[in-house]
Amino acid sequence: MSIKAIEVRLTRRRDPELVYVLEVHVKADGTLSYALGPPSGLANESLGNLQGKAPYPRVAVEGWHHEVLDFLDSTLYRRVELREIFHDGSSYVTRWPIKQEVA
Repeated sequence: MSIKAIEVRLTRRRDPELVYVLEVHVKADGTLSYALGPPSGLANESLGNLQGKAPYPRVAVEGWHHEVLDFLDSTLYRRVELREIFHDGSSYVTRWPIKQEVA
């Protein structure tokens, strides 16, 4: 089953109260579309603000979602939750510390 999108909830390592949401979708042409949503009331963030030391993937090749997580691990942010959304509409959630559930 292939993944059509992921949503990753992130917090700043120094300010865990603010939760950001990174949404990554596979577009029809196979490229990836990114949107970084801020906590309520704050201005929108750009992907560059994550200050990653690893590159972020631009094309949906096999394992692209793992490349996104590798990119996030190189930033100043900490992963809190990952939701993998599949083409059949089902989803799978992982929370850190690791707790997995099927939605």
